[in-house]
Formats: sequence, C-alpha cells, structure tokens
Amino acid sequence: MFIAINDLDPRTAGKHAELLDYLHGFLNSPHPGRDGKVCPFFKKAADSQSVFMKEVRKIEMPRMSDFVEAAVHLLQNQTRVGSVVLTFDFAISNADADKLQEKHKVFCVENNMMIGSLNPDNLSESVRLPGFYPLRSPVPILVIRNMVYTDITFLGSKAPSKKMRRIFLTSYIRNFENSKSTKIQEKLKLAKELLKDAQSWWKF
Repeated sequence: MFIAINDLDPRTAGKHAELLDYLHGFLNSPHPGRDGKVCPFFKKAADSQSVFMKEVRKIEMPRMSDFVEAAVHLLQNQTRVGSVVLTFDFAISNADADKLQEKHKVFCVENNMMIGSLNPDNLSESVRLPGFYPLRSPVPILVIRNMVYTDITFLGSKAPSKKMRRIFLTSYIRNFENSKSTKIQEKLKLAKELLKDAQSWWKF
C-alpha cells in the first residue's frame, strides 16, 4: 500500500517530481529563521526508509479512514521517527484536504501521531519566522508523522476548542510522561499546566 519515498526517482516520477523536490529539496534546505533545516528530521527519516507515500485515487476516497489508520499502524511499528505522505490522483481542493485533516486529527493524536494538511496556499507561518510558510507544498497533501515533544506548541494553544485541547494534551502527556529528558520534562510541565487550565472550562 505504501512506497518508501527513497524508492521514487524524481527524474521518472512524472507528476510527483515537483512534490519530491519539495520534500527532498525544500524541507532539507536551511531554515531562514533558525539553525538547522526547514524540517530537521526529514532527511534522516527518508535515508532510514521511514518516509512513505501513497497516492489516493478518487474512487478510493470512501476508504480514506482506512488509509489513515494503516499509516498510523505503519509508523507505530517503525523503530525510528517517520512519516506517511498521502497524495491524490485528482484535483482535490485545499478546503477538502483540510476537512480530511480535521476529520482524522483526534484519531491521530490519540495514537501519538500528528496529521497536517499542506497545500500551495497554506497559511501556517513558521513559529520562529513570521512570514515564512514552510507548509506550502506544490500540491495538496496530507502528512502523518510521529508526535515529537516540540508539538506542544501546536497541541497546547492552537486546538480549535477547550474540549479538543483536553484531548490533545492528555495524549501528549501520556506519550511522553516516562521520558527522562530534561527538555521533555519541561514541556510536560507546561502541558500539565495547560491541561489544568483547559479542565477548568468544561462547557467549552
């Protein structure tokens, strides 16, 4: 079902060539607002065969939840941090791709994964550099990846409601609570404070 992205040759990838250039080129280029790459883990994950791709055909759209679930299970069985890129063989709109992300976000987060909707008009700015839009992929795609401890930035303050924030923060704490890392423990402390605040407003 899924193809390791390193098995795709950009020279013969046809319509995927531009996307592969974004994944291998742009994401691996220096970040203009901080040290390191635009996406620090991508090249290492790709080199270890931990980045996968699947093209979803229009006729397969009713099975989208199956593909997301399969992607989550695939990544859960990897020994390294990785990701799954879901592309589409038809002209899906940015709005429809965003709806798919929202539909599956709780499932992914509860399974210690993140799901993102990337497209040419993505409005999510870089945390470190306002005005820089790293999620502007050449075509609409969904990306599912392992949750990392820095995701508290997205799970703690950008959830659409207090209810969603409680779900997200509870999953985050459960995922990292056994870590001995000082950096992760600092983020856990923040997550617990944010969760306490979210729990004080049950009606929202």
